[in-house]
This record gives sequence, structure tokens and C-alpha cells, in this order.
Amino acid sequence: MEQAMERLRWGQVVEDCGVAVQDLLNAGRSMDAMRVRLVMLHNLHEIVSLIIETRPAGRVEAPAVVAAVDAILNKPVQVPLMSLGQGDYRRDYFEAEVVKTEVKKAEGRNWLRGLCARIGGTR
Repeated sequence: MEQAMERLRWGQVVEDCGVAVQDLLNAGRSMDAMRVRLVMLHNLHEIVSLIIETRPAGRVEAPAVVAAVDAILNKPVQVPLMSLGQGDYRRDYFEAEVVKTEVKKAEGRNWLRGLCARIGGTR
């Protein structure tokens, strides 16, 4: 049971890390790209801090995180990227673009969850 909880926790960490990386990649398309990058870097730093805190003796053993980041950076073009699609960052989109963004965001999350399940052993 404890091992299953550990895998589930790592799956969530991998997913959060992947989302942060994707948001960093997509920030260049936003009007507030610099601010978005700073926020996402801060979020990524928090995730790394969480990894350090949850590992025994402060050791970081996160091959799943590295694999997830690598897979995200090198994934095929046909796999949808998640977009920010949050609050003020939508102001330069037409309504149809916002709908497309939401669909891509959901598809991207599903793809990333599947990746986390394969890497971390969660479902």
C-alpha cells in the first residue's frame, strides 16, 4: 500500500513538472511571456524542492521526472501541447481560439497523465 502511494505521489510530481515545462515552452506566445516564464520557473523550483523534501536523506532520485521532461521536449508534433489559457493571457485570443485552446489543454493533460502512468507505474 505504501509503495502504491509513493508511485501515485511520484506520478503527480511528474505531471506537475511536465505541466510547468509545457507552460514554459508555450510562454513565448503570450503577451506577458517574461512574467509567465518567471512564474513557471518559480513553480518548477517548488516542485524540485518538494522532490528533495520527500526523498530520504535529501537525495533526489527522479529519473521519472527527467524522462517526462525529455518526452515532452521531444514528443511528436501531432501530440497537442497544453497552453496557458488562463485569465488575462486569453485577452489576445478570439472566442474560437479559446475553445480550441481548452480542447488542446484537455488532450495534453490526458496525454501527460498516460505518460506519467507508463513511467511511474500509476493508472
